[in-house]
Amino acid sequence: MTPVSFFPPLGVGRPNKALDTLYDVIKSKSKRNSSSERLIEQIMFKYLELCVDLKKSHVAKEGLFQYRNMCQATNVASLAAVVQGYLNLAEKRTDTAKTESQESAQEVRYEGFAFKCFVVQ
Repeated sequence: MTPVSFFPPLGVGRPNKALDTLYDVIKSKSKRNSSSERLIEQIMFKYLELCVDLKKSHVAKEGLFQYRNMCQATNVASLAAVVQGYLNLAEKRTDTAKTESQESAQEVRYEGFAFKCFVVQ
């Protein structure tokens, strides 16, 4: 079961609410002991994906600290995979934004000179 299938707010256009709820799950000590490590790892991936999409790096950092405290003694490989996944997501988002920015750049001719201007949306 993936986090999307058991978490309805992700499918109804409420990403901020979803992010808050996933953070509560990550932070909850009772969930740590009763949930499988693989499920918590999947929740972390979805949490970090939302952080990247919403441009909330400080919230991602808080979640990563919670996850580190949760698994540093038992599953360091999972922590490494989550951090690497976050870096990959952020890099992809940065590349996408760069490409969109370059595509939206338009040349403007002003008295025989070509200037580049960027369309702000």
